Amino acid sequence: MHSEQLPGILKNWHKPPQPHSWGVCTTAARNAMDDWALENVTARINREMRLFAPQLLSPLQDITEESLFSTRLKDDIPAMQATQPTFWKLMHSLSCTPLQAKQNKYNSHEPVSLLLSYITNAVLINLQRIFIIGAMLHYGHSHHRCRYQKFLSIYLKASGLAAKANNTTYLFGLTMSQKWIYKGIKQLSDSNRQRMMDNIICYLWFGGHDNLNLV
Repeated sequence: MHSEQLPGILKNWHKPPQPHSWGVCTTAARNAMDDWALENVTARINREMRLFAPQLLSPLQDITEESLFSTRLKDDIPAMQATQPTFWKLMHSLSCTPLQAKQNKYNSHEPVSLLLSYITNAVLINLQRIFIIGAMLHYGHSHHRCRYQKFLSIYLKASGLAAKANNTTYLFGLTMSQKWIYKGIKQLSDSNRQRMMDNIICYLWFGGHDNLNLV
């Protein structure tokens, strides 16, 4: 089982060599091996996703400025690549053609943390796409893995995203529901107002006014 010839044997078993492209094309164990490989890759990706899930967990009712500002792609992209290597390699191979991958000079086996300082914008955008796809798939597994959905929901709403457009992004698993967004914004507003009231009580403050003209 540890023979160096095993990969070659499995490759020929999956697709027997055809001399001079003539004769009967045998399927050998191709269909069975394809099904077996797909089943194993799927199981492996699911195991990796369970390991990375704590990175994305966020209680639905927990919405604070600190939790939003702690969301950093530059930290989470390397973490996803390290924890979900099979998923990352698969997504990277699907996100660009072999020619594009060669031009980008990025090897999916290299740690992203070592590349973020010098990779091009095109490669960085591609890495961000892969990560967001992963976050969307995690959200499909559990609505508690919603750290990035919360962040994008507040950001897009503050940028003026219409309610109808938000319903579309919610269906794609990219943002939270419109109902949650209204509750989240109200919670942020209430917490900031309470913080201001606490500061008024704790710290010295001065009030000023201008002249009043009464008619």
